[in-house]
Amino acid sequence: MTAITVRDNTGEVLRVPLFGQTNKVAFIDQDQNIIVENNPTDNGKDLARYMVSRGAHRVVTGHMSRNAWEILHAAGVRVYYSELRSMQDILEALRSGELSEINESNSAQYLREPRGRNQGKRGMHH
Repeated sequence: MTAITVRDNTGEVLRVPLFGQTNKVAFIDQDQNIIVENNPTDNGKDLARYMVSRGAHRVVTGHMSRNAWEILHAAGVRVYYSELRSMQDILEALRSGELSEINESNSAQYLREPRGRNQGKRGMHH
């Protein structure tokens, strides 16, 4: 199953500052059936765990935190970066191998440190 961060049920891809801030997630099965669900989490680590629990083996998104990527990576989920704006374009680029897979060698280019609403919740000190 493939999971893609999206804006709404129309399949417009959400451009969010960070993976965990997406409103919805589209899950696409092997028969190309698309199910769009609300993001039931409030941070990237929990969203990564949720995607794993739903059986995702590939994730397509914009920038994400290293923490979320490490959860997906440890579970064997391949993560791809995309700036494309339609689900159809993303799926075609994924099939044709045009999307960049995030890995250790290019992670600095695609992974971001968490910022925003959840920063500091656990008593983090700078």
